[in-house]
Amino acid sequence: MQVSFKPTVHLHRQRKDKKYSVIIRIGFKSKYASLETEYTVDKTDINKKGEIKNRNILDKCNILIAKYREITDNLPDLKSLSIQEIKQEIENYLPHKKSLYFVEFFSKFLIENKKSPSLAIYNATYNHLVKFSGVNIPVTSITPRFLSDFEKYLSEKMKSRGVNLYLSTIRKIYNLIMDEYEYKGYEFRYPFRKYKIPKVKYPKTISLTKEQLRAIINIELKGIVPNRARDLFVISLLTLGTNAKDLYLLDKISERIEYNRSKTKNKRDDDAFISIKVEPELKPYLEKYKGNKQALIFSEIHKNTSQLNSAIRSGLKKVVEKINEAHGDVLITHLEYYDARRSIASVMRNKLGISKDDVAMCLNHVDKDNRVTDVYIERDFSILDKCNRKFID
Repeated sequence: MQVSFKPTVHLHRQRKDKKYSVIIRIGFKSKYASLETEYTVDKTDINKKGEIKNRNILDKCNILIAKYREITDNLPDLKSLSIQEIKQEIENYLPHKKSLYFVEFFSKFLIENKKSPSLAIYNATYNHLVKFSGVNIPVTSITPRFLSDFEKYLSEKMKSRGVNLYLSTIRKIYNLIMDEYEYKGYEFRYPFRKYKIPKVKYPKTISLTKEQLRAIINIELKGIVPNRARDLFVISLLTLGTNAKDLYLLDKISERIEYNRSKTKNKRDDDAFISIKVEPELKPYLEKYKGNKQALIFSEIHKNTSQLNSAIRSGLKKVVEKINEAHGDVLITHLEYYDARRSIASVMRNKLGISKDDVAMCLNHVDKDNRVTDVYIERDFSILDKCNRKFID
């Protein structure tokens, strides 16, 4: 009794790249098993039964089949073996697959994606992972238990946003490994079926009051760092909550400030473009910080945006101290740059009665429920101008 071999594909297992992995089907005593190969075919290379028509692939498969047949022809007591035992005997003679290491693949990914806008996140995730488990982590070790332990490790060092972000990055790298190696015969027990990445817990939004905002704008300060931090905060207030990174990267300013929001430009079809009118209250600040190479001077005095954000945090602490000294009580307990953006949104919606859709447009957000509708509506930035003017007034 002979063992049969046939090159074919699983029609119900089309890959993400729309190709099919070629397998060698083993037949014995009306039982079947399959051996993976490194080859793939397109839909045009197979018929409705999954039979391969591509002659080049068939020739390569026939070379493999010749090796397999040589192995089975020399097996003693072939008739007593099951189909799975025959498959195991063949695999025993084949070269063993190289073990996959998660950090090794991750490191290669970082090298190949140096220009990625998310490189800082990838690097931070990589560094935390190496500190947690070292560099020799087999992909098989990335289990639900491993991920839960890593989550606990991260939770001791950061808030829920960071935990969610870094674990989502781990999942992305795992998916890339599967995409590259699953069709080559590697098997994976996908850990994210059982392990669920924790959701971000957003703190309750507290808007700064009119009194607090006026105090921030009017307080007399000593020193470059607190003055610059306060002024950047005010610039954000007057430009619908523009992020510090976008001010840092801004290349020109005319009657309007126009840019693609760096945080989301690679995630949106419109590249997160926004156009904001330069109001009279904003002009003195733009003139004060006018740059030589960029629109504003911040890229010339700070090596990168991380350094800029650090200076802002340090400066705003001084601003809070000075305000509370001047008012004789605790007028502001805490202040961070993003409070400008939070205050704009809250005041527009709760004090000025501006619709949530228009507030979202001002913040350069996209409503997921209205994406299809947005395709048919021309963007009118004068709506933003009206909302911004109301807020400033």
